[in-house]
Amino acid sequence: MSEHGRFEEIAERWLDVVNRSSSGEWMCRCPFHGEDNTPSLQFNVNKGLWICFVCEEGGSAKRLVKKLGGVYSDPAISTQMLRQSLDRLRLNLKGDKSVPVLDEKYLLRFGGIPHEYWTDERGFDIATIKKWGLGYNPINDRCTIAYRNPRGQLLGVIERRLDDQFPRYLYPKGFDRTGSLFGSWFVSDGTSTKVALTEGSTDAIQCDAAGPISLAQFGNSISARQVTLLRRLGIREVVLFYDFDLGGYKAIQQAREALTGFILRRPQWNQDVYCWQEKLCACGEHTPDTIYKCQYKVPCECGRIHKMDPGKLRHKEIQKMYDEAVLIGGRKWRTVKSAR
Repeated sequence: MSEHGRFEEIAERWLDVVNRSSSGEWMCRCPFHGEDNTPSLQFNVNKGLWICFVCEEGGSAKRLVKKLGGVYSDPAISTQMLRQSLDRLRLNLKGDKSVPVLDEKYLLRFGGIPHEYWTDERGFDIATIKKWGLGYNPINDRCTIAYRNPRGQLLGVIERRLDDQFPRYLYPKGFDRTGSLFGSWFVSDGTSTKVALTEGSTDAIQCDAAGPISLAQFGNSISARQVTLLRRLGIREVVLFYDFDLGGYKAIQQAREALTGFILRRPQWNQDVYCWQEKLCACGEHTPDTIYKCQYKVPCECGRIHKMDPGKLRHKEIQKMYDEAVLIGGRKWRTVKSAR
């Protein structure tokens, strides 16, 4: 691989690239100072040099990668070898330092016979339950989901209430939702470049059980830090497998703006079976996008299924929707041949 291509690879992975100039001067959002809404970092992909015109940080590509907690490889090393080195990266996640790493024996207290919520209601098999560390806490009658950092170290469990109280999911003390991606520990070796991205953890588990490698963003809005984590994990293509409702629709719009530089796709839901519009405008003045402004909303009685999420779909249906997801953003990724 040429050094030019190698430096492009570094910029794509470690920076939020906004403008790609044919001259090789790419403008990016600087990760070293506050919110950089107007890209102020210039990265020369021909020379591997960069500078921020606001905080005045700058230097070589090697210095950039090291400052962001990565392991820099020689430009002659192939892309595949670079990805394999990701397991040595120190992903500097805010909040990771405040949550102590636990011994694996901690999960034994939630083990035993799998709870019927996992087996009957969610339909997970034993292999899926073991893979994701799903359990049950009899003390408070809550199901548990093991949570780890990108290096696979156990940080605690997410608890899922089985009653009708909200919020349904309770997170460990110090848990950093906006800087974490559920399931990141399964893609941190750099072997996966395409994932399904869901709103919640159980949706990600269901999608993963159906076949697609899946992550969850803990809500219907993806943060800038989560986008950065996706890049550092080596992800290039994202299928936005959000809930099929108004919240999921808005989540797609927000993700299209946030996930610049990624290939983006969304599944096509069978609208003969499912309807995303749970309520209709009664005054006739609002579109589906602005129905929340209507004071006289009425329930949709189309007879189709409402408020659907990936966690309720059958495995064959998930795989088919994932495979046939339509392109909604991003550019075709440049294929780079590995150096021999």
